[in-house]
Amino acid sequence: MRFLSAGEAHELGFVNRVYAAGDLEAQTMAYARRVAENSHAALRMSKLATNKIQDIQGYTASVEGAFADYLVMMNSRGTGRAAGNDRRLEGVDLALKGLRGERPGL
Repeated sequence: MRFLSAGEAHELGFVNRVYAAGDLEAQTMAYARRVAENSHAALRMSKLATNKIQDIQGYTASVEGAFADYLVMMNSRGTGRAAGNDRRLEGVDLALKGLRGERPGL
């Protein structure tokens, strides 16, 4: 696994805009103002339509299932946890080691 740069994410179609860090807040606020210019009813209907499509695609069930798995895992003391650290999951430790360059092959 590796992280994508903003430019790569744009080229691959994961994002539709990329801004320099110094321009991000101004561009975000400009976009929020454009959205706010729409009627309240139109925004609400767009949100409802988006939520319905996500539900049809199984989004809600997926989130609820993942949360249930998380609750079970957090209540299973001593399993799936890094040695010596009661709160951090083993996968988090692996990800951090990868970011620090401490995992071969990444």
